[in-house]
Amino acid sequence: MRQKQQVIYCPHGFSFLVKTSFIKLKLFTLCELFLSKFTRSIICVGEYEYTKSVEIGFSKEKLCLISNGVDLPKEKITKKHNNLNQYNLLFVGRFDRQKGVDTLLEALKTLDDKKLDFSIKLTMIGSTINSDSKIVFPNFKNIVVEYTGWISKEAIGEYYRSSDCLIVSSRWEGFAMVPLEAMSFNLPIITSDIQAFNEINKVSKLFFNCGNSSSLASIISCINTYDLDGMSERLMKRMTEHYTRERMNNMTIKLYSDCLQG
Repeated sequence: MRQKQQVIYCPHGFSFLVKTSFIKLKLFTLCELFLSKFTRSIICVGEYEYTKSVEIGFSKEKLCLISNGVDLPKEKITKKHNNLNQYNLLFVGRFDRQKGVDTLLEALKTLDDKKLDFSIKLTMIGSTINSDSKIVFPNFKNIVVEYTGWISKEAIGEYYRSSDCLIVSSRWEGFAMVPLEAMSFNLPIITSDIQAFNEINKVSKLFFNCGNSSSLASIISCINTYDLDGMSERLMKRMTEHYTRERMNNMTIKLYSDCLQG
């Protein structure tokens, strides 16, 4: 007798989490709810995604929280991030509105005209994907900005090792991988205050108001006063406890095994 197929769905960020018009959100939500009826299990990759799914009416029996995970680097990172003369900031991702690139660049433009006790260099890894994002890339007088384009995973590791702080300025996410990668390299992170990042960054609490360049500029201007080394240690501890690839894989394999047996 042919066994009935079991459908496991992992949206990696439901469509109804996107910041868009009310009508579109309502349509996305109805579609996701309808299609969920044909699934055996739905994998949520973060606490926020799971909570929102329950709120809009998904069956708790179908939802399974398996947080994203990353590999730990083989080499331990010993770089210090406190009280520096120059802070090497890093951005990794699409140069699109969703990722808040405009907020980051506007914040740095504000700081470009201010006298700080340290210099700033920003490295931006990625490129524009959505042509309608209309991101303006200003010229800076005192801040160095390097655009690398897309680079290999191995090369990105070297940037994580040599940077002092990752900036994650997204307007919405399901559960982003880049902050986890940075944390695995002992790199402190500054994130927007969207709910998806509360789970990841709760131990350091370096949040700025989403879409508010003045709020981000204020945090960056005081970066030399923070205990970034202590923050990176707490982030690393949280990552090793909750967000390793081994943990993610083991939970996923168990879910598939349970579905086959059930």
